[in-house]
Amino acid sequence: YVKDTNKGGEMMLDKEGLEILLIQKHKTKVEWAKFLGISTTALYRKLNGKSDFFREEIQKSCLFFQVEDMSSYFFANKVT
Repeated sequence: YVKDTNKGGEMMLDKEGLEILLIQKHKTKVEWAKFLGISTTALYRKLNGKSDFFREEIQKSCLFFQVEDMSSYFFANKVT
């Protein structure tokens, strides 16, 4: 899990990693939201942990970012 220092809990989304990916791919959140077919407000809610990404949105994100596997951004590593 990624530690969420703002809430003192754990979250399953690597927001910082996604921000870096946006910069690396020269993409914007507005473009990403449009590609997903959601509002920018909805995207911000998802990035801030207020709502969850749906499986289809994760799959579309792979296409948007041209990345084969985005599980490290959307899912926590299992601790054994």
